[in-house]
Amino acid sequence: MKYGWFLLVGLITQAWFPATALWGAEDRPNILWLIAEDFGPELSCYGHPEVWTPNIDSLAAEGVRFTHAYTVTPVCSTSRSSFMTGMHAQTIGAHNHRSNRDGGHPLPAGVRLLTDWLREAGYFTANIREFPQELGFKGTGKTDWNFTYPGKPFDTNRWMDLPKNQPFYAQVNFSETHRGGAFDNAHKAIEKTADPEKVKFPPYYPDHLITREDWAQYLNTAMSLDQKIG
Repeated sequence: MKYGWFLLVGLITQAWFPATALWGAEDRPNILWLIAEDFGPELSCYGHPEVWTPNIDSLAAEGVRFTHAYTVTPVCSTSRSSFMTGMHAQTIGAHNHRSNRDGGHPLPAGVRLLTDWLREAGYFTANIREFPQELGFKGTGKTDWNFTYPGKPFDTNRWMDLPKNQPFYAQVNFSETHRGGAFDNAHKAIEKTADPEKVKFPPYYPDHLITREDWAQYLNTAMSLDQKIG
């Protein structure tokens, strides 16, 4: 599974250290991590044709845009295991996708979750599923890590619970770019869709109408995602 890391990823490294050694509460920025399923850098801010993502482009213009970033594993549970621990999946035994093992699979001694470190830095942590009803959508809230975790990884799954007097870390997982219902219907959610004749797709794909139509729909999911982020 590929992920789009859209916002403020660099701030996570700052928050990794005890906050008392670096800043007061007023100096710690909120961290919002937007995650897209099965998604690469096919955004207009990366120069890709036939995709228009003004909201994500705006975030990129105000933040950091990575040009040489790669997923460490191609499937979701191992990739999530890596970004939640900061470890390669192989080093913590989490490299088998959604494997079922007798007795579970606890993390090695000394390995902690990102949210554990952030709590120590004074952050309120959230894996958002619920937004205010007027927004009309929900996050998936996926936590399909390939390890067992005995503690409470997040303080809440509701956007409405984020405190006003405490810095927060909130991650939101979107499913628009994942194969399935949202993927298949993405063109219905946007006004301007990608033209299969004009799309640019990887050279290892055959140049065929079916390929072009499928890639155009993939770009439509990116635009549907951008619309939701806006």
